Amino acid sequence: SIAKKLFGLLKANISLIFYIFISIPFGINGLWFDLAITPFILCSFFLLIKFINKPQQKYLFYCFLLLTIAFFIKQQTIWVYLWFLIVVVFYFKKQIKSVLPKIVISTIPLILFSIFFLLFFTGKQILSEYIFWNFGFPFTIAIPGAGYNQLPTFRQFIIVISLFLIFTPSLLIKKIEIRLTLFVSLLLTAFAYRFDYFHLIPSLTILSLIAGENIIFILNRKKKYIIVTIFSFIVILYISLRFLIINWQQQIRFFESSIIYTAKLITLITSENDPIYIQNGPDQLYPLAGRLPVKPWSDEFPWYLEDTTMQKRVIDGLIDKPPQYIVFQTYETGSDFNLGSYKPKLIVNYLDKNYSNYFQISNNLWLKKKI
Repeated sequence: SIAKKLFGLLKANISLIFYIFISIPFGINGLWFDLAITPFILCSFFLLIKFINKPQQKYLFYCFLLLTIAFFIKQQTIWVYLWFLIVVVFYFKKQIKSVLPKIVISTIPLILFSIFFLLFFTGKQILSEYIFWNFGFPFTIAIPGAGYNQLPTFRQFIIVISLFLIFTPSLLIKKIEIRLTLFVSLLLTAFAYRFDYFHLIPSLTILSLIAGENIIFILNRKKKYIIVTIFSFIVILYISLRFLIINWQQQIRFFESSIIYTAKLITLITSENDPIYIQNGPDQLYPLAGRLPVKPWSDEFPWYLEDTTMQKRVIDGLIDKPPQYIVFQTYETGSDFNLGSYKPKLIVNYLDKNYSNYFQISNNLWLKKKI
């Protein structure tokens, strides 16, 4: 719909086909914060373009309202918020006196939302926790060297570069919509600071808006620009087909039969008010089984637990309300900070001393019982 309004029906249909084909190997059929904020960023981007073409207050206000909602889902959205402000100031620098009041009014949602959450969590007496985990932690990038930052492999880097190379001919199209799309999509790749393809979904979504415009531009110029992008098309086609072949008719990730079985097992042997602890994942068992974790709860991720106090706090919670059962997934062989092989030493030592294997659920899942 947005591509249609910007570039017409034919180009919008080409963009839609491109997006459907490319987004699947990039993890569109998943569930993560990046996917949750994508509709908000997409609509706010459209409203930004509308404001640039016709600077009415309502366009800018709703643009930043949507980004405010996205910000409270994933805090790194603040960089998009700031860059949109810079774009507006830069584009209207000659009319800044008339545009500045519109900018100020448009920031009201962020101010009001912030005040509400500060008061709400103050009332819950967890304001410091809220500020640390939602703002301090992500913006200080957790514990250095604990695996929070993960650069793409050479193969992943080639794939991402190939994706953007497809759109290099668009640089020659002198339209503000095209230039902004390329700029914002490139900016959104920063969401992949811990690299995985699904972190690029917001970037890919914005970039796909100009796929139709880009492809028609290439075809009209014949061989001159087809040669530039043919290699990139081959690379993207290869990873898309490879992904489909590998994952065709596979079980749904996070909802495998062993996970569903384990969730049912937990509901049978524990009561609703009994806390459980999941050692080394899978954490989706909490909502699937309708059970709560021991508090304070943290994923067994190194960038959380390598904090100097977090492991001790988790152990204090285990001592305060000791769960009768824990679900244990065997550790893999790997480096100290790899997911699946990471062992939080203090927690592992405590659990090994106080719990023993009780029932084997699957090849790598065990139910442990308190000694």
